[in-house]
Amino acid sequence: MLAFPPYNLWPLAYAALVPAALLALRTTSRPRAVLAVWAASTLSWLWMQRWMIDVTGPGYVLLALAQGFFPALFVWLLASLRPRGGRPVVPGLTNVLFVPLLWTATEMLRGSPIFLSGYPWFLLAHPLIAQPVLCQSADLFGTYFVSFAAATFAGVVCDLLTLPLFRHGRCALSIRVSLAVFLLVQTFVAGYGLWRVREADGLAAGGAASVRVAAVQTNLPQSNKQAWTVEQQFADFAHFVELTASTLLAAADRPRPDLIVWPETMVPGVALNIEALRDTLRIERETGRDLRSVRYFHDALAQVASELHTPLLVGGSAADQLQYVEETNTNADGSPKKSARWKWNARYNSALVFRADGTLDERRYDKVHRTPFGEVIPIAHRWPGVQQWLLNLGARGMSFDLDAGAGFTRLEIPLPGGEPAALLVGTPICFESTMPYVCRALVQPRGGRKADLLINLTNDGWFGSRAGGREQHLQVGRFRCIENRVPMVRAANTGISAAIDSAGRLIEYGPNVPPGRAAANDEGLMIADVTLRPGSTLYARLGDAFGWACLALVALLAPAAWISRRGKSEEVA
Repeated sequence: MLAFPPYNLWPLAYAALVPAALLALRTTSRPRAVLAVWAASTLSWLWMQRWMIDVTGPGYVLLALAQGFFPALFVWLLASLRPRGGRPVVPGLTNVLFVPLLWTATEMLRGSPIFLSGYPWFLLAHPLIAQPVLCQSADLFGTYFVSFAAATFAGVVCDLLTLPLFRHGRCALSIRVSLAVFLLVQTFVAGYGLWRVREADGLAAGGAASVRVAAVQTNLPQSNKQAWTVEQQFADFAHFVELTASTLLAAADRPRPDLIVWPETMVPGVALNIEALRDTLRIERETGRDLRSVRYFHDALAQVASELHTPLLVGGSAADQLQYVEETNTNADGSPKKSARWKWNARYNSALVFRADGTLDERRYDKVHRTPFGEVIPIAHRWPGVQQWLLNLGARGMSFDLDAGAGFTRLEIPLPGGEPAALLVGTPICFESTMPYVCRALVQPRGGRKADLLINLTNDGWFGSRAGGREQHLQVGRFRCIENRVPMVRAANTGISAAIDSAGRLIEYGPNVPPGRAAANDEGLMIADVTLRPGSTLYARLGDAFGWACLALVALLAPAAWISRRGKSEEVA
């Protein structure tokens, strides 16, 4: 817990598994050991995720119990597959490899979409980004390999404390092998990391192409977003436009940005996409109603982009087959009451682009991986009535009415007079920056051109005034840059807006225009020059194959060990 934000005592990540691993190896009661670790881990999650209290009390407790289960599963597996006496299930596989194997398998199970849509936060690897040299191997085998490498420390400590140190007057072979494996892994990680970091340093010095991006950081509390009245929407939107223009004027002494970015869902309204605008015009012709106010946000953003002569990437809603339904109900006194409301076949959390001439690009990205328990309840969403009942029970006032996007659409943004002439960007939205498979698909789909840049539009108002959640969200996103060797710009409501290079290092952190702004819960503009990096990675081709292999190996070992022990018990009987 102390290794993660806001404490950031990153060296503790190496020692984090030692107590649980030793408990598993020395326990005389597996059930008691498992329950003890589950209880302790749940308490840790309750502390680290305490920002959720303001969102959903029951969900906060259930999430902590679910996430606390995985360290307990690790203890159960280690205690079961590594019997007392130190003899490995697989000959020669000592704890230096066995402990990280089991831990990586449990992290993979927890983080992958197969378990409640996945929750890959607070992985063992994440605190090590404080020293990016230790994390560069993520471009080979993913973030789960970095966790594996860190867990070898706990494994070698377990070997030193549980296996015989000497045989026949000399250091035991198993100990020598364990130490050699540990040193080999750490030497590889550090050596490879130094090479990659120096390579990244050489990109800018060698004149590699770069772009200047301006990220607008708003400060709209999540409570406002959940109950955003029409009056507040127009007032807040006007303020965001003024903030964009005024902060650019304040940065007049700098070269103009190639692209301006707004955070997730900061454009209010029913829908912003071209199809919805066409539906609005059709409804006006058919009904005679004046619906110009619905198009107001589109028209205002088009004017901003054209006046600044700069492309604008924004977060807003998109809708398919927008309809305007008029209804007649009855008042309490029996008199008729007419009302109208918008309906749609599907509605999305989207990223949309206004070109420098003010035209809205027809291509958009619709969020594919909806935030579990923030935008969708895993499994329960298949039955809308069940999902709404659960919402009423645990998070009254929230509405999960967004659909998942159909694919990983990248956005091509022409840069007037810029180099390159057009920027190809992947736009993971909010939680998606923590999902490796999403960012991998947005950077380099099979057979496609690699994206130049990741732009993470996010609304981190969920974290309230607490810094830890924001810092962890940013911390996780930095690994996506290393895995895919691509820089990232984050535009965050309530912060932390940031720019990250292709080695996962922070270029900018929080608004820098006007100067003196806080990183979080403050408005402003972050302007950053981002160096683009060509070339693919092994991870782009393999994905999380290393993590899946660990999970598959453990899935094979567990029943094999159980069958072996059962056979020996029957022989004794």
